[in-house]
Amino acid sequence: MPAKPREHAGSTFWLRRLGAELRKLREQSGMTADQAGAEMEWNRQKIWRIEKGTQEVLRTWDVQNMCKVYGAADSLTEALIGLCEKAKTGDWWQSFSEVIPRWFNVYLSLEEAATSIDWYTAELVPGLLQTDNYARVVFNTAGGAEDSNELTRRAKVRVQRQAALTRLAPDPPALHVVLNEAVIRRPVGGASVMAEQLRALLQFGALPNVTMRIFPFSAGQHGGMNGGEWVLLRFPQESSEPETVFHEALNGAAYLTKEQDVMQYKTVQDDLVKRSLDEETTKELIARAVKEFEET
Repeated sequence: MPAKPREHAGSTFWLRRLGAELRKLREQSGMTADQAGAEMEWNRQKIWRIEKGTQEVLRTWDVQNMCKVYGAADSLTEALIGLCEKAKTGDWWQSFSEVIPRWFNVYLSLEEAATSIDWYTAELVPGLLQTDNYARVVFNTAGGAEDSNELTRRAKVRVQRQAALTRLAPDPPALHVVLNEAVIRRPVGGASVMAEQLRALLQFGALPNVTMRIFPFSAGQHGGMNGGEWVLLRFPQESSEPETVFHEALNGAAYLTKEQDVMQYKTVQDDLVKRSLDEETTKELIARAVKEFEET
């Protein structure tokens, strides 16, 4: 019986969860993707899309037939049909689909489902914590937004993601952030935008589920200097979703789930935390930076 995912997960998460269970069933049955496709009168590519959670339209009837082909017990079939029904509810960000890259849909679903998020960034405030004005500057600088309306909607997605940090049920994720000192020093968007953004960081840092530390210039070199930015996501113990490192680039992203890859990032993250300023000193440094930008 698949473990019950948390109720706030979006449809992308449910499709990935369902796909993982169906793949497990197929492998247990000894069938290849070609054989399964032949039984369902599909090609193997469709089987692979379903198992990866990228088949956007999946009927409960199809899930029931796949379970029958794989010899699944009635109770398991019923549970997987339930996951399929959950996937039909849709993600909140689907209404922004015209401004969200397809590769980022997966990240949004993982962020929604995560119980713990470790974030390191060297240049910019984490997307999850950006203000509307700061996000607009970032998107405008990176390019890709065709007009002001697209810029507005892309920034709105970033701000709307923040609701997860203060939700009442289920528990919000534990967010642990390490910022390179450059993040609070570089005047992105000018002094007023930075002052507003840093005040927002102080507010986020006051949340009981958020920790924030600055890695100071004085700490010197560190193991993440070639990494730029990454996010380490952890999920409920009962979930089959593996710990995942998200690494975003200009026009795509990498999702690392191999144990040795994830462990390397964990080791670097732990070292960054140990060598960073404590939370109280971090807040004091950010507050001083706010004052400096306000006086500029």
